[in-house]
Parts: sequence; structure tokens; C-alpha cells
Amino acid sequence: MTPSSRKKCARSLVVQSLIFPKADFALYEALEWIVGHKFVLSKIEENTCSYRARQWPVEAFVKGSFRTIRFGKSSIQAVVGCPRPATSEAAVRRRKRMKRAAGSRLPAPGSRQGKSGTKKGARR
Repeated sequence: MTPSSRKKCARSLVVQSLIFPKADFALYEALEWIVGHKFVLSKIEENTCSYRARQWPVEAFVKGSFRTIRFGKSSIQAVVGCPRPATSEAAVRRRKRMKRAAGSRLPAPGSRQGKSGTKKGARR
């Protein structure tokens, strides 16, 4: 499929995976970046050149909609794609389970915050 023949995504693109090159990131640095930027930390896949952190299952996206982008000037890459409407509810449930399971693995740098944006235990 050539870039000119790609269909536009009816929804905004969603990050499916994050890719951290080993030349620039140690495993722990990649984990800290993921948690610090509020992405899901469930399982890290390692190959010879990089670490990959999946955010959503591949099945939750339209086939052929994936693109790899770079975050600004950093060496971190993201695989983005167009989410499938039919599986979005199942994918959202799976992502929530992944977030709950990963919640206690690595604390976020600085203070932890609750859903309301206030520090836990603070009054509104």
C-alpha cells in the first residue's frame, strides 16, 4: 500500500507499542520513561536492538493501518494505528486489566496521583 492510497482513519491514531533503542536506553530507563509518561507497563519484549512495550493488542487495530513515528527529537519510536470500532470495548477492558496488573510494579517518579488529579489522601 503506498502512502497516497492509505485511507484516513475515522478516529485519531492510537499508540500500539513503544520502541526504545538499546543504544540509548537501559531497560530500567525505558521502564521509568513508560511509567513517568503514564503509559501501560505490562510486559517488555526484548530483541537485539531494542525494547518494545505493547500498549494495545494488535487485534484491536485495522489491518494495514500501522505506522512508526518518532517522538520529537528523541530516539523513542511509537507504532501507531487506527483502532477497530468492533473490538474497541474488548480492547479497553484488556487495557484496564493490564494497567491494574502493572500498577504496583514500578512507582512513578515523584508523588503518586489519583484519578481526580489530586494527591492521594488530599481533600478536594
